[in-house]
Amino acid sequence: MNRYILLFTTLAAYFVITESLCAAEPSRSKIKRFVQKVVLGPEYGNAANVVSRWRTAPTVSVYDSTPNQKETVNEVLLIINSCLKPLIGEIHLLSDNNSTANIKIFFAPQRDFRKIAREYNFRYNSGNWGYCWMFWDSKNCITSAVVLLASDKLSGNMLRHFAFEEIIQSLGLAQDSDEFPESIFYEKGKDGGSATVPSELDLQLLYFFYQHVEPGDTRKTIDKKFEMFWPKPD
Repeated sequence: MNRYILLFTTLAAYFVITESLCAAEPSRSKIKRFVQKVVLGPEYGNAANVVSRWRTAPTVSVYDSTPNQKETVNEVLLIINSCLKPLIGEIHLLSDNNSTANIKIFFAPQRDFRKIAREYNFRYNSGNWGYCWMFWDSKNCITSAVVLLASDKLSGNMLRHFAFEEIIQSLGLAQDSDEFPESIFYEKGKDGGSATVPSELDLQLLYFFYQHVEPGDTRKTIDKKFEMFWPKPD
C-alpha cells in the first residue's frame, strides 16, 4: 500500500476512535450543568435556589402499598444506602403506615393526591404520577418529606422509574435535568425519561452531594466544591 494512503487511513481511524471516545465521555462542563441543576432548590414552590438536605439518615414508611410496591421501595433504599450509609447512616424502612417516619411514601390513586397534600399542608401540581414535597428548617436541613406514587398509573418499569426518582429527590436532589437521558433525573419537555435504575453518574452525584455539599449552599458554593472535589479525568 502506498505509504501516503496508509498514513491517511491511519489518521482517519484515529479520528474516528477519538470522536467515539469523546462521545462516550461527557464533558466536565456538561456534568457541571447537570450537578447545578439537580441540587439547587426544589422542583416546585417559591423557595430560594439553595441546597436543602438531611443531616442524618431519615426513616421511611410506606402507606397502602402492595407487596410488589413495597419490594420496589426496598430495592430503592438498598441502592441509596450503598451510597449514603458511610456518610449519614442507614435509611431504615419502618412498619407500614407509621406516622413517626420522616419520609412518608403514599401509594394512592392519582385522584387522591390533592387530599393527601391538603392533609400534610403542601401543594400538589396536577398531572404528576409521582410527586415529592420536602419540609426544612431555617438552616435548610430537611426535617420531613412526602412522596406520592400513583397506584392506578404505575406498574412494572414505570413504577421502578418513579419510585427511584421521587425517593431520591426526597433526599434533596429535587430538580430535573435535560443533560443525560440515562439519568433518573432526566426530563426534557414532555419526555420524563425511562431509566429504571440510577445511572453511575446519578450515584456519583448522590455521594458527592452528601460528602461535600452542605444545607444552604448556593450555586457559587456548588461551583467551587465541584471544581475541588468532582473527580477529574485521568
